[in-house]
Amino acid sequence: MSIDIGRAGEHIAAAALSRMKVQNVISQQMGFDIVAFTPQPRRIEVKTASRISWKSKNHYAFMTSRGADKKTNLNAGDVDIVCLVALPLRCCVFKSIHDVKVKKLNLYVSLFNQSYEEQSWLETLESLR
Repeated sequence: MSIDIGRAGEHIAAAALSRMKVQNVISQQMGFDIVAFTPQPRRIEVKTASRISWKSKNHYAFMTSRGADKKTNLNAGDVDIVCLVALPLRCCVFKSIHDVKVKKLNLYVSLFNQSYEEQSWLETLESLR
């Protein structure tokens, strides 16, 4: 994935949080991309898909791992929330790190809408309490 695609995803995620009146800042820290204040700080890793999966025309595929050569799962020591961004739709789905247990995650295109965006954020916060 190019740096520009990742950066675009970070800005879309930050804008989605701002629309929901969640104070946030794009981070320059290694390990996470955004800090959201809920009011306690939540570390968010943003993963961006730039197109629908070529294997299945009804979902986006996200690499929910780290590393160029050897992929390692994201973990709760580094991240609280994973934000999955569908770049063409400029929409997000939020998940608790505890719900992301695989290195590659597929999500249906139909989940990426503004209503589910907010619902997934609220459900994620609830699961972290």
